[in-house]
Amino acid sequence: LTQALPGMSLLFPGTHLRFLAKHDDERGWLMEMYRSDELPSGEFKLPEMGYISMTKPKVTRGPHEHLTQSDLFVFLGPSSFEVSLWDNRSDYPTYKQRQVFTTVPEHPFWLIVPPGVVHSYTNVGDEPG
Repeated sequence: LTQALPGMSLLFPGTHLRFLAKHDDERGWLMEMYRSDELPSGEFKLPEMGYISMTKPKVTRGPHEHLTQSDLFVFLGPSSFEVSLWDNRSDYPTYKQRQVFTTVPEHPFWLIVPPGVVHSYTNVGDEPG
């Protein structure tokens, strides 16, 4: 169920993006971050941990990479983020290529970043996200 952002070429091999559905009712809203039956099979290892963070406006987290672990990030707002990925896997045709895109709160999604892909994100909005 990999989808690309509008106007964006396909992601690096092993990197996956899935838009999330927000379900509203009189109690509030619910959004499934991920389901094990919807994760890509084969190349993806289930997360070892999960956490929630808030990033203040104009703050960058990263860059960093992992040698053996995949990361699953959820971008749901309320701010926008610039996400940077660059492929540091010398055995891939996308080696040394960089991808940068901006999230929007109206289209929440999760992003799986595989081992060897350096990643960072910056809150480019005016409010914490």
